[in-house]
Amino acid sequence: MTPFGAGVQPWSRVVDLRAERRGARTVVSVYLESGASVQLRAPYSGELFAADPQFELKVFALSHLWRSHRFGGVPS
Repeated sequence: MTPFGAGVQPWSRVVDLRAERRGARTVVSVYLESGASVQLRAPYSGELFAADPQFELKVFALSHLWRSHRFGGVPS
């Protein structure tokens, strides 16, 4: 499984995953070994009704999945 949908990029090509501010929203950006970056459509957190109180937890979960795949395999 990849963060991009049906096999567009494997986890092994992801070199960094970060939460970044883009205007009024905080989004997750994924950086690939090719130098390209991809902004994920979700999760994101914005102002007022678009605020996601679990955004940091979701980013942590994505980061953990990426690190597990890239550095140590997925725990059983």
